[in-house]
Amino acid sequence: MIKAKFMNKKSLALMAVIILGIGSSQLGYGQVKDGIRTERVTITGKAFVIDGDTLVIRSRHIRLQGIDAPEYKQTCQRPDGVTWGCGLVAARQLRQKLEGAKLTCIGEQWDKYGRLLANCFLGEQNLNRWVVASGWAIAYRFFTTEFAPEEEQAKATKLGIWSSRFIEPYQWRQSHRQK
Repeated sequence: MIKAKFMNKKSLALMAVIILGIGSSQLGYGQVKDGIRTERVTITGKAFVIDGDTLVIRSRHIRLQGIDAPEYKQTCQRPDGVTWGCGLVAARQLRQKLEGAKLTCIGEQWDKYGRLLANCFLGEQNLNRWVVASGWAIAYRFFTTEFAPEEEQAKATKLGIWSSRFIEPYQWRQSHRQK
């Protein structure tokens, strides 16, 4: 350990800049643009699935950008009136798709919870697109319409959650916030 009494103020300032610079790049908190942290980040590794649109890779929480899957505890209702755990099933389907495979997630913004907003790829396949096309999430049109065609196709063919009635995930979250 370096003793501060042997260093001048300029050396201490330079060391602080280096330490802070290394720390911030490792955390992925880059520049701030319009109040949003930005920095292009690529994370590769095996993913742990939290729910239908949230993953953890190497201790980093990642939110699949542009999609909104049912919350883990959210339910849907089939035409015959049977209620089922669509949020649980959406997460299970994503887990089965990944089966321990290595993902590459690329993003440059973080949400208010500190999760990287990213497009993730299983080989060449865009995982975000697959989740929506399979009917396990909706296109999150509030932020982008990129996955709207996949949602329309899943809806037309009644895949996944589209086989049932459901509250859109963002509305479900609003109605279930703890007060």
